[in-house]
Amino acid sequence: MQDQNQNLINRVNGFIHLCQSEIKRTTAIGMKMFSATKVTSDLNECYRLLGKHTLDSVKRGELEWRDPKLKILMTQILELEDMLERHENEVLGLKDRDKLS
Repeated sequence: MQDQNQNLINRVNGFIHLCQSEIKRTTAIGMKMFSATKVTSDLNECYRLLGKHTLDSVKRGELEWRDPKLKILMTQILELEDMLERHENEVLGLKDRDKLS
């Protein structure tokens, strides 16, 4: 009987050790993924700032860029900025209209 109890205790301890190992491994993976997400976010923000700075420099004539893709991207950016401004104005208009009701 004591052998069965000891065997059961050993199996339970093994199961607990396995669970602890999996939790540690999963936590380590999660931390690395969280860190990678933060780095990716920071990298995207740097790309965005670089693009914004480049666009502003081209607009001010401080930077000349002859790549035809630039003109396409600049046109698209201007259209999207205009579209975003119209959306914002429409939202403000809807909010104002709701206040009057």
